[in-house]
Amino acid sequence: KQAATLYAREAKASANDDAVATARLNRGRSLVAAQEFAEAARVMSAFIRDFPEHPDAGQARAHLVIALSRQDQCEEALKRVEAISATDLGALDPELRQAVTYEKAWCLRGAGRADQAADSLKALLDEPSNNELNAHAILDLAILEADASRHESAAQLLRKLIDSPEGKTIPATVREPALYRLGTCEFELERYGSASSAFEELINSFPQSELLASSAYYAGESYFNLGQFGAAIPFFERVATEHGDDSLGAPALLRLGESLAKVQRWRPSERAFM
Repeated sequence: KQAATLYAREAKASANDDAVATARLNRGRSLVAAQEFAEAARVMSAFIRDFPEHPDAGQARAHLVIALSRQDQCEEALKRVEAISATDLGALDPELRQAVTYEKAWCLRGAGRADQAADSLKALLDEPSNNELNAHAILDLAILEADASRHESAAQLLRKLIDSPEGKTIPATVREPALYRLGTCEFELERYGSASSAFEELINSFPQSELLASSAYYAGESYFNLGQFGAAIPFFERVATEHGDDSLGAPALLRLGESLAKVQRWRPSERAFM
């Protein structure tokens, strides 16, 4: 943000159009980097208005797309994507071009255009990109596949993400939901051993996760479906005792009673049903 302030002063002090344009573009970039997206959008829109033929106008349009998308102004962001010519898009730095493609996919998904969003994500994954952006793209594509009940395809994508050499270094904001989504896909595919492994890894790796109750419940359900009732008990017990107010609290208590009965622990089973 400090850099953006300095560029603003430079733009005001200069009488040279090229210097003004460069300073304003740099200010917009700095604002995007500082996640000051509303001001970044204002600066980039003004740049495009005042310097539409500038050699770096394509960069300004690209940064404007990012700034709009991050404010969930998706329809406007998609219009701005269409305003970037193929020539300008090809001339962008690869990292910036990939960021625009990702934001386009995000906005298409938000607009309910899932198939087009998937196509954009697949196009992004077809070219080299930085590890973090690639990880987000794989996760988003897997979510789209799972939402369309293509659980096998989603599971393959998530396995590729989690089990890759870079899998341990991807951000927690990606790895945590990826493990959960993998667990749910494996559960839907009735591969309960793989499902329980994914849920348990999430529980052990992210003890403060908001997904703990659901992960513990479905880990228990996975073991229950495998007939491993003793292994299921601690998970149902955890949900019932630590997350009793959760919507899964009551079902977990019921399953706990059933699991205890299966291993002939009659008295604890009766207490669970009471």
